[in-house]
Amino acid sequence: MAKIPSGINGPVVGSIGNVVGSSWKGIPYLKKKYKKRKKQVTQKELGNRSKFGDGQRWLQPILYFLQTGFRKPGEKIAGFLAAKAYLSHNAWEGTGADMRINPALMKVSVGKLPLSKDLAVEKNEAGNLLFHLALLGVLVSVALGGLFGYKADRLLVQGQSFADTVSALDEWHPGRFVTAADLGPFTIKLNRFDASYIASGEQRGQPSAFDARVTYTEQPGGPARTFDLDVNRPLSVDGAKVYLIGHGYAPEFTVTDARGHVVYKQPTPFVAGASGNFLSEGVVKVPDAQPEQLGFTGVFVPTAVNVGGTLESVFPAADNPVVSLIAYAGNLGMDTGPSQSVYQLDTTAMHRLTTSPQVLQRGQSLKLPDGRGTITFTGYVPWVSLAITHDPGQLPALICGIAALGGLLLSFMIRRRRVFVRARSGPSTESGTTVQVGGLARTDASGGFEAEFAALAAELRSAHEQAQQQAARHRHEGE
Repeated sequence: MAKIPSGINGPVVGSIGNVVGSSWKGIPYLKKKYKKRKKQVTQKELGNRSKFGDGQRWLQPILYFLQTGFRKPGEKIAGFLAAKAYLSHNAWEGTGADMRINPALMKVSVGKLPLSKDLAVEKNEAGNLLFHLALLGVLVSVALGGLFGYKADRLLVQGQSFADTVSALDEWHPGRFVTAADLGPFTIKLNRFDASYIASGEQRGQPSAFDARVTYTEQPGGPARTFDLDVNRPLSVDGAKVYLIGHGYAPEFTVTDARGHVVYKQPTPFVAGASGNFLSEGVVKVPDAQPEQLGFTGVFVPTAVNVGGTLESVFPAADNPVVSLIAYAGNLGMDTGPSQSVYQLDTTAMHRLTTSPQVLQRGQSLKLPDGRGTITFTGYVPWVSLAITHDPGQLPALICGIAALGGLLLSFMIRRRRVFVRARSGPSTESGTTVQVGGLARTDASGGFEAEFAALAAELRSAHEQAQQQAARHRHEGE
């Protein structure tokens, strides 16, 4: 029993008498029920079978090309079937045992675009292709790093530590698809920082060595490990790299207010200016002082020398450290208004306590007027500037860069060749098809192209003769 579920124009499901509804690759069709053949196969049928088999084998090497070339939008017939139909109706010549396929009469695609008359093949495209694909890979890798990577900076004073969180970082520049949850849970502590400088000669004052000894943990509660962080030796932790990019001095101050209470006791990072030899500037903010908040602007001089009444640093190492301070009292403005920089002091609502800068050596104190308190310069500790980067496209970019270099070398090593092939059918069936082969050496300083071209032409001739013999053999077997 048969059914037509989609209406009179739809496919048939089931059987009607000796007719069966079926489908092939989604294409519905009708076929006759199988019935064992009793009659003997005729010579004509054998010839058709041989013709069908030869055509199938002749087209098989370019199966996938034909599936695209003969596919027509809106038609349900498969491209390869359409190609076999075209071959059967147009490209066979002769009769009986003399039947053969004329390649000049066969098409490999149909459409309105003009067909190519010649075929050109160029050797040495592998190097160029590899080079350009590798360059594309470099661009994709850079985009990958920009989308899924991040960069951050952190100033870390000796003896202090931080965790890789947004709130603990001084600057954070995430990629488009990076959130705070993507940061690694590692922590880093700066145990010691040592800097050495050349003490004499023309290069006096130039750095000779930097070394930052850090302790880090990859996750909370994990084992603590030590690492010597150098300028060209970054720390790799949890998929990120930590680089040492700078350093400076953090003078240590102790501040007491009018009540005699210690309201500030910590190192304060000062930032080196453009004058050289780490002459550094910074501020000290004391919001807990009473009865008024206190603030100080200062200059740290590592190796101080008085030149005409002005303090100058003559060497980057801290051989004779001093600070020069100016004191202020009033409202620091930290409780209201916009956020402030830790390296700047807003003196809008403050009044100056000292008429001139006060120079303090290590261990010396400055008493503020009217009993407002004291500030003591107790010493200094170094600080380092760390750059934290996570770039998932770094390794792919390196691999693609090496591949691009390999493709460039390959294009230089392989001698460039260009071969042209043209096939033209003769005026009659007996004259066959004429195949013309030409070659051109783009670069042939070392010679040898003539022998290479002759070998290629012989290979093409041999392949053509083998195809003819195979087709003739199949026809004889069919007879």
